[in-house]
Amino acid sequence: MKKRNLKTLDAEIVEVYSRQLSRDSKILTSSKYTYYPVVRYKLDGKDNLRRCNINSSSDKSFKAGEHMTLYYDEEYPSVPPGKHRKGAYYGISLGLYEKAIPVGLSFPKMFDITREGGFDRLEISIEETDWRLARLDWSPEKQRELAVLARAAGTPIRTMCLSGHRKYPLAPMIRRSAGDPWRS
Repeated sequence: MKKRNLKTLDAEIVEVYSRQLSRDSKILTSSKYTYYPVVRYKLDGKDNLRRCNINSSSDKSFKAGEHMTLYYDEEYPSVPPGKHRKGAYYGISLGLYEKAIPVGLSFPKMFDITREGGFDRLEISIEETDWRLARLDWSPEKQRELAVLARAAGTPIRTMCLSGHRKYPLAPMIRRSAGDPWRS
């Protein structure tokens, strides 16, 4: 974790959340449930309660009252998402979808709304509107400008929803004939 300059903090498992898998799931091998630890930790003087993104198919993997280590990046006041690795547990990050915010606000204002709402990050949208699709053509300088704004606000952009392909498909249209099995 030193490579990423992550800091550690102690978290207590306060409960174990279980989720039943769909009966139609192709991944069922043994258990029909997945178990996630819900942890309480203190960061920057604030109490936090989160469901971790690591999970197990065994109900014995996590026990209320046990402690685990979370890792976080000091540049961002949230516990970053990540994959489970032996001896290292990551928390989850909760993002606010850009389209849940009124249209036309500047990125600094959207970062403020995201942070004030208690979210860890902003998820941007690339959808059918011309002005959002235009983001795909942003210069490297424009992209860096947004990254600098996000870092200054302490509200990262770690994810993007791409739905612009509904207007502009990623693959060319395939001619469908009466015998085509993909015909709808």
